[in-house]
Amino acid sequence: MKKIILLLLVLFILSYSFPQEKKETVIQSKIVGSWWLVSEQIDNQINYPRITFCCKNAAVFESMGDTLYHFVYEVINDSCLYLYNKGKGNKLCNKITMLNNDSLIFENLLEYDYPQFFYRDTAEFNPMQCFPPNYWDNEK
Repeated sequence: MKKIILLLLVLFILSYSFPQEKKETVIQSKIVGSWWLVSEQIDNQINYPRITFCCKNAAVFESMGDTLYHFVYEVINDSCLYLYNKGKGNKLCNKITMLNNDSLIFENLLEYDYPQFFYRDTAEFNPMQCFPPNYWDNEK
């Protein structure tokens, strides 16, 4: 666990050592894909071992109990990931403390008020296949 935290800290420092594009654009494009919770944390929680951010700001969060949570997401103010429950209007700010090509760290994520460490799923990913066609068209 200490090695993972040290690696993430080094990656965080390196990510600020190079010229930056507009952060919201970078975060929005880098977050698309599937992410796995670091294995040491999976033993302590049931929800969100895998999260997927798709095109058109759609997100799917999985649970160990075979439940899928669907959200609309957007990144605001460089590091705040807002998740909207479809049809319920709730929105929650989930602070992103680090995002690069391999790692995603949240200061908090939904009901978990402690850091959540994710690594990118390296399997081929097609962000257009997250939901059936027209899934978000009838949202009220």
